[in-house]
Amino acid sequence: MKKKFLITFLVAVIFFSGSYIFFSKYLDVLEAGSPKEVIKGVDLGEDNVIEQVVKHELLFLLTGVDYNQDGDEQNRVRTDTLMIVKVNLDNGEVDLLSIPRDTRVLIGNSMDKINHAHAYGGMALTLRTIRDWLNIDLDYFVKLDFKAVEEIVDAMGGVEVDVPVQIYEYQTGIFLEPGVQKLNGKEALYFARFREGYEDGDLGRVKAQQQLMQQIIKQMISVENLPKIGDFFTTYAKRVDTNIPTSLILSMIPTASKIDTNNIQKYVIPGYADYIDETSYYIYDEEGTAQLIRNLLPEYILEN
Repeated sequence: MKKKFLITFLVAVIFFSGSYIFFSKYLDVLEAGSPKEVIKGVDLGEDNVIEQVVKHELLFLLTGVDYNQDGDEQNRVRTDTLMIVKVNLDNGEVDLLSIPRDTRVLIGNSMDKINHAHAYGGMALTLRTIRDWLNIDLDYFVKLDFKAVEEIVDAMGGVEVDVPVQIYEYQTGIFLEPGVQKLNGKEALYFARFREGYEDGDLGRVKAQQQLMQQIIKQMISVENLPKIGDFFTTYAKRVDTNIPTSLILSMIPTASKIDTNNIQKYVIPGYADYIDETSYYIYDEEGTAQLIRNLLPEYILEN
């Protein structure tokens, strides 16, 4: 169970990355380095145009991948963490919708775990799978190399979280007792990956990831961490791939100061764990999921 997490700094990293417009060398790197994976509108749907759907909002899919040591991630690694993020650029409200990695959905012509889509067809197939499944106009993605977890948390001097269960990893010797504590980068990464000790399995890990994301955003946009923006940007340039236009990233700068990190709304696709042909899946609640999408993303629902 290696790889896991996605996440977390992406929202915050994206917020901060735009501020480098004031430093031309950083802006040049930002524009030259992204996107590494080019997706066309037609890749996601017939007659689709990749664009900002709602004027005052940004909707994107946040994913995490674990590149191998050779850096070869092309369509072979799974996105074990997936999260739909909606940011209101006017008032700073943030909604996070987590998708359990074992969710059983239609990928192409076969039912499979949703995190396998990237291994079959990269971010294009991942986005299209989610678009078709949830019937939403989702065009943008942010893909994070999990190594960024360690780098950003260590750059911040650690992150404080409430560990819900005892966590022990034999290979690295990481041992965490339940309770509020400050984690270093390696500990934060494993905290986000861990799921064996939760009674609700993958849902327990999803909640841990959401908590960690909330705490990292809170610390990253704090006054104390402003001098460390250079470190965050370095990680962004190395570890992040996105098709969000630079102009949109820059427009998010003023939004960061409006975010109430204690009031980030967190959701999870409703469902339950089950086995089909001896394979574990997360079986989503069709009506519950449809209702959640109607409530959370009404302006993004595609016409049938």
